[in-house]
Amino acid sequence: MAPADPLRYFLETAGEQHEVRELSGAEKVSDTFRFEARFAVERLDTIDPDALVKTDATLVLVRDGLEVRRVAGILTDVSVGASIRGVHEVEMVLEPRLSLAHYRSDLRVFRDMTVPEIVTDTLSQIGVKPELRLSGAYASRPYCVQFRETDLDFVHRLLEDEGIFYYFLPGDVMVLGDSPAAYEPVAGSPSVPYRAANAMDRNVDAVTTIGKRASLTVGKVTLRDWNPETPSLDMDVVAEGPTAAGPEYYDYPGEYLTPGEGARKAQLWSESFGTNARAATGRATCAAFGAGFSFKLVDAPLPAYDRGYVILSVEHAYRRAEDGFSIGFTALDDDVTYRPPRVTYVPRILNPMTGFVTGPAGDDDIHTDAYGRVKIHFHWDRRLPPDDDCSHWIPVLQDNTGSSSAIPRRDWEMLMHFMEGDPDRPVVLGRVYNAEDKFPVPLPVRKFCTSLKSLSTPSRDGTNEIQMDDQAGKEYVMFHAERDQNIVVANDKTENILFNENTLVRRDERISIGSNHTLSVGRNMLPQILGNQTWSTGGNRTRRTAEAETSSIMGDRTKSVGAMHQFLVDDSSSTTARDLAEQVGGVVLEVSDKNNGVEVGKNCTRVVGGSALEAADENKAETTTKKRSETIGGVLFQKATKELKIKGGKKRITKVAGTYVADAQKQVSLSGAEELSVLSASATHQGTKSVTLKVKDTTVVLQSGVIHVDTKKTVTLKISGDNNQGAGHSQQI
Repeated sequence: MAPADPLRYFLETAGEQHEVRELSGAEKVSDTFRFEARFAVERLDTIDPDALVKTDATLVLVRDGLEVRRVAGILTDVSVGASIRGVHEVEMVLEPRLSLAHYRSDLRVFRDMTVPEIVTDTLSQIGVKPELRLSGAYASRPYCVQFRETDLDFVHRLLEDEGIFYYFLPGDVMVLGDSPAAYEPVAGSPSVPYRAANAMDRNVDAVTTIGKRASLTVGKVTLRDWNPETPSLDMDVVAEGPTAAGPEYYDYPGEYLTPGEGARKAQLWSESFGTNARAATGRATCAAFGAGFSFKLVDAPLPAYDRGYVILSVEHAYRRAEDGFSIGFTALDDDVTYRPPRVTYVPRILNPMTGFVTGPAGDDDIHTDAYGRVKIHFHWDRRLPPDDDCSHWIPVLQDNTGSSSAIPRRDWEMLMHFMEGDPDRPVVLGRVYNAEDKFPVPLPVRKFCTSLKSLSTPSRDGTNEIQMDDQAGKEYVMFHAERDQNIVVANDKTENILFNENTLVRRDERISIGSNHTLSVGRNMLPQILGNQTWSTGGNRTRRTAEAETSSIMGDRTKSVGAMHQFLVDDSSSTTARDLAEQVGGVVLEVSDKNNGVEVGKNCTRVVGGSALEAADENKAETTTKKRSETIGGVLFQKATKELKIKGGKKRITKVAGTYVADAQKQVSLSGAEELSVLSASATHQGTKSVTLKVKDTTVVLQSGVIHVDTKKTVTLKISGDNNQGAGHSQQI
């Protein structure tokens, strides 16, 4: 016979207590509990489903008039069945306050927070404050996104990822744990005896059946990831699994940044596989058993079963009857850390979305890091302001043209996608325009234009631009540099312009050519220089004109030659000037295939510091309408291969300040058409053989010691003074 006062369930709600006739329920570590209680009432005026939903309630287990266990929570479902017999059926569902998170969904960004901090912050929205029994160290996550998922799913997946379990204490207190020290001992005696079910009173605390189960699971966990900041670092990590020589579990990306962090994660996964593949199973009449509580089994059928356990799950199936109370449970060795399985869905973003580029308040127009990444504020983010802290650094897709780059500017709307669809790993795909950030050209009027355009920063009042117009018959390409333009060609550059080219340089132009410069003009070349021109040639300079060349100088012209100057004219050369001055330090050489004319309106002066040499293959003529004067500080040398003639229309005077010497290899002839006069203070005519004076028929020959006078008429000697004729021989014929 059962005791007179077996274990009973009561449900306390809204100040009233109802004895439960039937109850079914389940508790599990790292999950919310759920109890469905059914009972009858005679009055319905105290049962208002709308008013009772979400109110606090407590399930009380009573044995022999004493409370054995209290399970607090809230009512999540209330239903009433009215009856004409005066007894009305009521069913209520009790769940923890955490179950409110199942109905709350959000899109939110968490920055630089650990998982325990994120979970605590998230649950604070529903009034749940977890008790932290954590011994591990948890890395801060730079960017963690809750995306279109309930708060409960978000919390579950984070805890599963970090290997943190949770359960509930009396009073609806949620406990987070990561080691056996976080387990709560069963209330009352820490030891629970084993008693066979058919040999005991079912209203006494005991374990009535005990056994163990094992499931096939993995033998090795292998993870891989990639960190753009350390791209050559080997990120593969391996952890041995619970099943020896079992199959390998491999996943990518493992979602870690360092091999050490990856090794820890792989070990957590391995422990999760193990703790969910092995368990102790049994039934018990211990009303204090609950998920997350530990006890020590004694007097088990096998000595190996006498040990400590932590309860992982409890199943309640109660009917108020005389056969007593019994629950089913699963348990784990209490010296093993339970790791929740990774079963919660992780959201995946399959389609792109847009967001705006942000940065610190008052910062420059461009905010980036060393890898060209930017900060993005998404439209759905209603908590964080659009500043430097609304996201982590997000990579930007660049054109696949070598080392091309373009950094998005603040307030640009960017098209975003996500690596592996992971909300925590966004990437910028490109830019889109909107009504405030308009398209750079008016559309659809300029729909045929394509441009690559950047704005000056931070003012945005200037542009660098490449624009292409594809309108048929009006095609063009426009390049615009707001300030400087530098073009570097590593090898050859070829430009082919089929029509005209116009180049306008409003200030200076400098062209530097390392080797040769060849310029070919098919027709005319008309350079115009409004100021000065300076031409410098490091080596030789050759200028060739196929036909005539005309040079017009409105002001002065100065030519300076450091070495020799050669002036060669195949035909005629004419120089006309008012004043002409040429000064040559070295050589001047002028060559003309045909005529070369120099015309000076007034005077022309040539000053030669060294020698002056003029050569003509044919004739040379110099004409001076008035006087011609030559002043030679040194020696005047004139040489003709055949004959040198000097002709004066009226008179020629040669005046020498010193000695005047006329030297001929053969003959010197002086001829006067009317008269030849030689006047000198002292005159000497000296011949190495003879000197001959001849006037028509009269000849006087002077030889060494002999004077010959030959005349056909008279020889007259007129002596004003003495006539002294020395001794010798005189002959008259």
